[in-house]
Amino acid sequence: MSEGHVIPFPSPGGHEEAAIEHILYQVNAVLPEEQDLLHVQPEMLAADALRLMKERGFSQLPVVLGDGRVIGSFSYRSFAAGVLELEGENKVRAETLTVADFVEQLSFADLGSDVEQILAELDRDDALLVGTTHRIVGIATPMDVLRYFYRVASAFLMLQEIEHAIRELIRCSLSDAERGAAIARLSSTSRFPPATEGRLEDLSFGHYVQLVENKTSWEELNGAFGASRESAVARLRATNELRNDAFHFRRELEPDDYERLVRTRAWLRIRLQLVAGRAQGREAP
Repeated sequence: MSEGHVIPFPSPGGHEEAAIEHILYQVNAVLPEEQDLLHVQPEMLAADALRLMKERGFSQLPVVLGDGRVIGSFSYRSFAAGVLELEGENKVRAETLTVADFVEQLSFADLGSDVEQILAELDRDDALLVGTTHRIVGIATPMDVLRYFYRVASAFLMLQEIEHAIRELIRCSLSDAERGAAIARLSSTSRFPPATEGRLEDLSFGHYVQLVENKTSWEELNGAFGASRESAVARLRATNELRNDAFHFRRELEPDDYERLVRTRAWLRIRLQLVAGRAQGREAP
């Protein structure tokens, strides 16, 4: 490898935010845990920097002077832009130039900055340096932000799909009169009766569980939720507990919780397909 060094940044210390600030969507939450952050010096050959990025799966590397000052970033994009500037220079091979010839400037963000404040810079530059010119603690990319928001939102999206699927199974399996009667039974038996007259959309998730659990309603559902009432109710109750934890922000859901939601969504998808197939069979001449 050419002159110039690949240097790991020291683990940042002293940047821990107060616990109360962790409830906000800040840059510190976007950075991947244990991010393997390396930097290169300007004297490194561009070819060597490109090989390093390919080997490590990086799209850019901070460029740092010997005194620790960050002067910018070397990236596939900055290299491509530099190559275009050399168009027509037949005697110049871009890969033989140094990183210093392809440095681009990136914006800096503080760990405590709100995520929404960095979106414009990420859209423009595809990366953002976190820290200061003398103390960089990470690089944020659009993919980091996408992964973060997916992690935050995925449980809510799955719970929305699950609730819609339950509602549709009930709607497709019960006539208008049967739905009205089922909701009326909830009004007379539920500890927290629904404030509705026949509208499935006004029921809570807990009401859906109670409706499926009711023996009369279960028989009228005619297998929409499977052959075992106990199994269906147990599955729906567990999902309702996860829903309450997520929607009331009682705790962060664990990987096992996400797996349970994935399995419940898959189960309901199958139930919807079976109910739809049964309805088509009834309509066939």
